[in-house]
Amino acid sequence: MWCEQPGFVLHRRPYRETSLLVSLLTPEQGRVDAVAKGVRGHSKRAVQKAAWLQPFQPLRLRWRARQSGLVTLSQFEPEGACLSLQDTALACGFYLNELLMRLLPQGVSLTPLFEQYVMTLGLLARHGDAPAQSWLLRQFELALLDVLGAGLHLPVDFHPGRRYRWQTDAGWLITDEGIEGRCIEALLAGRLMPDCLAQQKRLLQGVLSAWLGPKPLQSAHLLKPLFNRKKT
Repeated sequence: MWCEQPGFVLHRRPYRETSLLVSLLTPEQGRVDAVAKGVRGHSKRAVQKAAWLQPFQPLRLRWRARQSGLVTLSQFEPEGACLSLQDTALACGFYLNELLMRLLPQGVSLTPLFEQYVMTLGLLARHGDAPAQSWLLRQFELALLDVLGAGLHLPVDFHPGRRYRWQTDAGWLITDEGIEGRCIEALLAGRLMPDCLAQQKRLLQGVLSAWLGPKPLQSAHLLKPLFNRKKT
C-alpha cells in the first residue's frame, strides 16, 4: 500500500554514499523517518532534489507503507514556495522542529497539530516582533502538549485572581509564587496578553522539561540572544 502525504522536513543527515536520512512531519502518519536516495551528488537533478529536502519547504511525499522502521521515498516534490523565515523567525522554526523531533512518536496521526505547525510557520514569516513570535511559540507548545496527553485544563475551582504552579502528577496547585491565574486563563483561551508572556513562557518550559528530560534543546540557545538583539 502506498502513502501519499503533504509534509515538511524536520531534520536531515547524510546516509550512506548518495542518500539522506530525513525525518518528516505529515498529517496522517505523524513523524516519518525516511531514506531519500540519489540526492547527494553533483548532477543537476541530485542538487535540485537535495534543495527540496530542506526545512520549511512544503512537500508532496510518496512512499510504500511499512509497519515500522525506515521507509524509502519513491517521490517527493515541492508543493508551494519555501516559507521565508528570517532572523528570530528562523530560530523559532528550528525550535519547533526540534520539539517535534524530540517528543513526537512515529506513525501517529496528528492532523490538527500538523495544521497548527503550518499556520505557525506562516505567521512567523509575517510577524517579526518578539512578542508576537513568543505568543506563537506558546500556542504551538500548548497544542503539542495536548497531543502528548498533558493538556493543562483548568480545575473546577480555578480562580483567575490566584497564583498557580503545574505539577505533572497533581495538576494545578495554588501557591504564593507562580503564574497568575489570569495569565493561565488567557493562555488556554488563546487570548494574547503581552504582560503575561514571560510567565507563560516559564510555565510551558517547565511543563515541557518533564517530557524532554535532562538533555537541553540546542535550538533554545538560538532564541535568547536573537530576541535580546531585537530589543536593542
